Amino acid sequence: MTALVSSQDGFVRAIDASSGGSLWTSAPFGMLQAGPAASFVAFGAPRDLVFVGTRNAGQDNVFAALNAANGRDAWTYRDDDGGLRLGIEDGAVFALRAPF
Repeated sequence: MTALVSSQDGFVRAIDASSGGSLWTSAPFGMLQAGPAASFVAFGAPRDLVFVGTRNAGQDNVFAALNAANGRDAWTYRDDDGGLRLGIEDGAVFALRAPF
């Protein structure tokens, strides 16, 4: 079993829940203030992905998907104008441009 955690130092980490050992650490993203979300093939998703978003006031923010096996970027979206709202439902990521 794997625990996925993020921290304000900007990294997402996968930790072996049995041993406490580190499985992988992502590249830095910037301030992360919420835990990551994930989707897995075992639960019907098309790929094993870990989702994370930054919350940096006054700066461009990112929403990214990481490969759940190794923590490498699967894709990254940069919100250059701050108007994007994101959500995940039934394994799909939805993006809405504000105002809506």
